[in-house]
Amino acid sequence: MSKIESGNWNQMQWVEIREGVRRIVFAMGSKLASYEIGEYTMGHALRPHSHPNEQMSVCLKGRCDYYVDGKPYAMEEGAWIVIPAGVSHFIYVHEEGEPCLMMDVATPTRPDRAEDYRRAVERLREAEQAE
Repeated sequence: MSKIESGNWNQMQWVEIREGVRRIVFAMGSKLASYEIGEYTMGHALRPHSHPNEQMSVCLKGRCDYYVDGKPYAMEEGAWIVIPAGVSHFIYVHEEGEPCLMMDVATPTRPDRAEDYRRAVERLREAEQAE
């Protein structure tokens, strides 16, 4: 039987990536995918990027345009999009005051997220021990 991993991302600490962008990485025990919640605010630096992973993103809150290969896709709560591996993408938030909250699932697992997750779990354990 595989190892069961559970938790609550609401208990994890946000990690600021750059001004206007922060994330929580969770469920890195999965061997098939990486999971994260990203929060984007209006005015953050737009940084088109690509990676060798397929990515599925779901808008949990707010509204934004998700640019994939130069084409904007309007996102609002409940909307989802699948970005093929190697395709350039970025998020543009067009409403001031309300951030766009996105959940991303990337497959295969993104090794660059493993260290973020390790540090987050370590901080969570330290906080629990301090109580």
